[in-house]
Amino acid sequence: MFSSSVLAKLQRRLARHVVKRPKALRLSAPVVTFSFDDVPQSACLMGRRLLERFDAHGTYYVCGGYTGTVREQPMHTLADLHSLMDSGHEIACHGYGHLDHQAQGPQRASQDMDRNRRFLQELGAAQGGELNFAYPFGCVSAGIKRVVQGRYLSARGVVGGQHLGSADLNLLGAVPLYDATITPERVSALIEHNAREGGWLVFFTHGVLDRPGAYDCSPQLLAHALNVVQGTGSQVRSVRSVLGAGASAAYPASVSEARAA
Repeated sequence: MFSSSVLAKLQRRLARHVVKRPKALRLSAPVVTFSFDDVPQSACLMGRRLLERFDAHGTYYVCGGYTGTVREQPMHTLADLHSLMDSGHEIACHGYGHLDHQAQGPQRASQDMDRNRRFLQELGAAQGGELNFAYPFGCVSAGIKRVVQGRYLSARGVVGGQHLGSADLNLLGAVPLYDATITPERVSALIEHNAREGGWLVFFTHGVLDRPGAYDCSPQLLAHALNVVQGTGSQVRSVRSVLGAGASAAYPASVSEARAA
């Protein structure tokens, strides 16, 4: 579980405004990113299948400690991760044990992050030492932002979602793509608004299931989002592709990413 006290909530709110690492965004077209946390196997199979139907790549935030396990649903395997990389998808970091780093504190958070980095390096996902990160549970504080600042190209949260002109690399925004909490109409509105503004919109989910749990999306919802993106002329790109820093050398570019480069 994650920190739910009043103090913890205030720390997360404060973290949006401090220890910032702004980066100017230079986009040739509106961009939408689809990311998957923890990485259930359904995200590696159905999620990937839908993305590739649109010549698109996603960002998969992996917990090494979940590899080859079964939790509420089967999780990714090493073979799944290698296959994702071979197809050009981004493998990113979500901590090894899916810990609440905000509650654990900087020292324990550092140890958990470094353990997952070693796991991803052995996998071959951290070419050049570059990785993007997502805070487990979205639990972040000013202190934890300082920890990620020297370790990752970026760190993603679980609120916000749209970036216009610039982004805080220490706390990227993201919108949950859960059937339980968002409607197809709301998804359409967010994507269409982002297209009009020429920004970068980030979605995140977990599994992609016909019977989605509270933190999953259905194939129908993901396909709907991808169809709307295509209809607006927006690009679907991974976090690494948007932020650059050697992305083209580490991951093959899709057709849409190549056009944007």
